[in-house]
Amino acid sequence: MSALELFSIGIGPSSSHTVGPMRAAAGFAAALGDAGILPEITRVSCVLYGSLAATGVGHGTPDAVVAGLEGLHPEDCDPSRVHGAWARAAERGSLMLGGDDGSNSSRDDDQGDARDSSINAKTDITSSSNGNGNGNGNGNSSDAGSRDVTTVPFAASDITFEPRTKLPEHPNALTLRAWTSPQAPRSHAEVGTGTPVVIIPTGPAANRPTATAPAMTRPGSAPERGATAATGEAGSAAPDDAEPGETPAFEQTWLSVGGGFVRLREEPAAAATPAIESELAFDNAAELLSLCAELGVGMCDIAWRTELAARSEQEVLDGLDAIARAMHECIERGLRPGTRELPGGLHVPRRAGAMRERLEACGPDQPDLPGEWMRAFALAVNEENAAGGRVVTAPTNGAAGILPAVLEYHLRFNPNTSPDDARRFLLTAAAVGSILKANASISGAEGGCQAEVGSACAMAAAGLTAVLGGTPTQVENAAEIAVEHHLGLTCDPVGGLVQIPCIERNAIASSTAVSAARLALSGDGHHIVPLDVAIETMRQTGADMSDRYKETSAAGLAVNVIEC
Repeated sequence: MSALELFSIGIGPSSSHTVGPMRAAAGFAAALGDAGILPEITRVSCVLYGSLAATGVGHGTPDAVVAGLEGLHPEDCDPSRVHGAWARAAERGSLMLGGDDGSNSSRDDDQGDARDSSINAKTDITSSSNGNGNGNGNGNSSDAGSRDVTTVPFAASDITFEPRTKLPEHPNALTLRAWTSPQAPRSHAEVGTGTPVVIIPTGPAANRPTATAPAMTRPGSAPERGATAATGEAGSAAPDDAEPGETPAFEQTWLSVGGGFVRLREEPAAAATPAIESELAFDNAAELLSLCAELGVGMCDIAWRTELAARSEQEVLDGLDAIARAMHECIERGLRPGTRELPGGLHVPRRAGAMRERLEACGPDQPDLPGEWMRAFALAVNEENAAGGRVVTAPTNGAAGILPAVLEYHLRFNPNTSPDDARRFLLTAAAVGSILKANASISGAEGGCQAEVGSACAMAAAGLTAVLGGTPTQVENAAEIAVEHHLGLTCDPVGGLVQIPCIERNAIASSTAVSAARLALSGDGHHIVPLDVAIETMRQTGADMSDRYKETSAAGLAVNVIEC
């Protein structure tokens, strides 16, 4: 898949729990507009399932859903308009479906939002890119003034949580419904891939959690019941989020499959991550190595030629440069001085700024100074992400600090860099990441943290090996080392927040990526365990792993660390 799809510029704190749900909600609102039924809608509701319900509040999922319904997109929105959107809409008692009213435009510097940066990038990349740099949207941004909008009543309880309901297609799922009251006309036209529903509610509305106690629990909600309600098939029992006298007019169930990618439940898995049709397509690392050997080129060259099958050369260059620039700017924002506390209630302090001040005061004889800076870069990115700021999904938000840290480390401390190094790094990393995503997973809810941090570490190790002059077999070896030594890593965020152990884990994994690259470069590329075997082992390990260790905060550190 394209590097411009795999690396998407969005907001924190989670690609699967924030970026994906926002895209799904924006797609739902757009579908209502396409159907021509927005004026008839009197309420919208959302049911979060599985991991989205279990850790959604800590990951900002309800905020993302409201923001998406109001027409915001993660690629270009002001992050401050997403933070607290759920509570603000509930306080107003309404939301503007399909377009927001501009009331959420205030900025909070402590939230790590995307501000104009006066800091010049220290890479050699130059470009006139528009700053978007990704094709991963499932709903492109558009001018709010050109959209059909309608204001509907909203209460915090219009977003409900079913943590014990896991849909068979993916553990991260949400169902969005649009309702009409008996006083409003109703449309039965089916538009796009939404499901028009004609159901007469037969019972009182179920009790739902409130904004102050989104309780992640719904006593008495059996998985079978939640899954049935999510199908939205005509003739099924009434959805349990119905208000008395309402009729559901339109619904969609979306899957947030990791990395910010989403697809409708009824769509094939490939719909979330469409592949580029190219004569150089590859399905695994063995095929990629074969292409490299046949053509006498590196992995980044195969990835580059594949990109050109779908986009112009300038589009690809602009996109890669925008991604590299966004990574650098995120690091610089995260390194700003000052002691601040991350949101969420764990009272986790930001440390990257203080590390910058300490490292700048160090003399040149400081042991491992470049490595210290690299770990500071990783902390900076993940602290920005935890605060909901502008980050690059690489390949997820929970692992967003590893690739930028390793790339910045190389560009800043290697005296022999070239102007194309950032592009070569990203293309190589994307080639490896595409294989990981296709043959295992990059979703913590699906494969644990091995799928997120393990994948990012492998991608960074491959990219670094490539720009240091490694052969394709050495690049493949570096990626394999990184995957192998993250097998079994669990995802157990304390408090459902992307903070503990996530932030430090990125710093450690960036060091592991450099170590993997150096180990691979010290050999000739021949090794015992192929990358494809390590990736298949990751897939099997993820399948065997208990759901309690897959982004549900139901085991591990999440239950053994006191949250106060």
